[in-house]
Amino acid sequence: MRVTMDCVSCMMRQTVDAARRAKADEGAQKRILIGACEILARGFNNDEMTVTISRDLTQLVVEETSVEDPYLEVKERHIKEALALYPRLKERVAKAPDRLLAALKTAAAGNVLDIFIDVDVQAEDVEEILNQDFALSCLEEFRQQLARSKDVLILADNAGETVFDRILIEELGDKNVIYAVKDSPIANDATLKDARDSGLEEVATLISAGCSTAGTFLDDCTEEFRRLFFEADLVISKGMGNYEAISESPRPVFFLLKAKCQPVADDIGVPLGELIFARQEDIRK
Repeated sequence: MRVTMDCVSCMMRQTVDAARRAKADEGAQKRILIGACEILARGFNNDEMTVTISRDLTQLVVEETSVEDPYLEVKERHIKEALALYPRLKERVAKAPDRLLAALKTAAAGNVLDIFIDVDVQAEDVEEILNQDFALSCLEEFRQQLARSKDVLILADNAGETVFDRILIEELGDKNVIYAVKDSPIANDATLKDARDSGLEEVATLISAGCSTAGTFLDDCTEEFRRLFFEADLVISKGMGNYEAISESPRPVFFLLKAKCQPVADDIGVPLGELIFARQEDIRK
């Protein structure tokens, strides 16, 4: 997905937030602001992908502050809060008339945790999302492909979301689930440490995709991961960043996310705030 004017203002805001969380001094803040303007102007002028621009902005903050994970405390808090919700969510799925659908909606609900950067995640907030229907759904097609599949690759999104993804993985039966995370910190995205802290090592094989972009940008991934991406029987992509990174891939992918920003909602063809479970062919361009 290519950068839009709305993306520029959003990424600038995120860069400033990351710099403050990294406790950048006045001089570093000035250099980050100037550097961010240059990166964003270049990216917008060259019609670059959002994920490569956000990667460069993240590297800028790290270089100027020497803080590799400005969102570490946020991620740890989100994982803790999500683990506290896990028993209640697990019970909700167990009692649902369609457990797979309930598990998919639970995983989609976890995609909103980055909205709660500076506030606690409440059960009521998650419950409200769980009561939403998918604006786009390919559930029956997913059931059919899942039944034919042995290997399932899941592309992770934010750190706290990993706990919600565990509930989905536990409903996939005896599939060989590979859970791919970022190689190093970027915003609140999940790393191997985050996935282990969420207990995912008990239910899936954890791997690094080899990239440190807000989405799984294949050009930055390892050759081993790219081979896995194209050879896996089924791929589930979590979150907007991964949608932005691979929605143009020829590889069929099931996208599971909440459309939290207008550019992504417009690209998919749904109103802002809708839950999405769709393949490329289901999405209206």
